[in-house]
Amino acid sequence: MKRLLTALALVSMMNMAAMAGLAGFAWSRDWLRRERLSRALAVLRGEEAGPAPATMPAAETSAPGFDAAEQRRREQEAAEIARTELERRQREIRNGWELLERQQLAFVRAKEEWEEHRKRIEEEQRRREEEADDSGFRKELDILSGLKAKEAKELLRLKKDADVVRILLEMEPRKARKIVGECKKSEERLWIGRILEKLHDRNAVQAEVLAAGN
Repeated sequence: MKRLLTALALVSMMNMAAMAGLAGFAWSRDWLRRERLSRALAVLRGEEAGPAPATMPAAETSAPGFDAAEQRRREQEAAEIARTELERRQREIRNGWELLERQQLAFVRAKEEWEEHRKRIEEEQRRREEEADDSGFRKELDILSGLKAKEAKELLRLKKDADVVRILLEMEPRKARKIVGECKKSEERLWIGRILEKLHDRNAVQAEVLAAGN
């Protein structure tokens, strides 16, 4: 959007500068008088230029060396210059819009490429995090599996329920049943009961196997 506004402002400034220059040139050549503008407009329309207006100063019509053909030639020249300048400005405006469209297309493509690059980076980072998490989980599982059931139970009670459920699902069933069997106090049985209920939602068969040890 900022580039669009900048391009529009640049085109407008170029148009104003060109029109101002053209107006100054026409004024210096005495082309802006009403009767000359009328004749130039008639030439542009393809109409036959009529006689000079009745209001033309007598000094101009009666001045020595006044030549109607020369006057008409100048008017045609002025009209041709105006037409040429208008066509040039139209080409510049058209080229400006084409350049702006190309810039917008390049911006959209660059944005799409950046989004794809960002997604690839995020996906790669997520994959690495999952691999690291899985590696850490496997090490923790190995450590807990190597402990006595009572010690493993105490450590598991310090974890979140979701983590305990995941560990018991991956742990060797015989070891997991021993841990469940170590839950003898009332608060421990409430805890393991809650864990088994959540585990049942994940894997009913596994939950029944572990519950058999309790």
